Amino acid sequence: MPRSIKPCILIVDDDLQVVKQLKWSLIDQFRVIHARSPEGLADLLHLHKPELALVDMHIPPHMESPETGLECVRLLRAEQGDLPIIGISVSRDATLPDAARRAGATGFLHKPFGFEQVAEVLQPTD
Repeated sequence: MPRSIKPCILIVDDDLQVVKQLKWSLIDQFRVIHARSPEGLADLLHLHKPELALVDMHIPPHMESPETGLECVRLLRAEQGDLPIIGISVSRDATLPDAARRAGATGFLHKPFGFEQVAEVLQPTD
């Protein structure tokens, strides 16, 4: 009997501790792949075909602003138009969720969060 292939989640975050925590909470249900920056994202998408992306807004080289995270969201949206993308951040900047959505994110979560919150963000609203 063939093994079932788990759905794939892409995490774009430079904080390896956050990635490790997310990976351990998701690994039973998902294959988890990881990128620390926009470099190589297109290759990861084509190779692994993730069903969901979690993208930190504050990653190098512009950690003081969401510029690089928003660039990642735009790149992911351009490469895979139907990919659910959730922006994530510790920042409480009230404008950040809207900026992430304008860049192409499906939703936004503030760190820390659990997978239950990810599932809630992905639920369609009527």
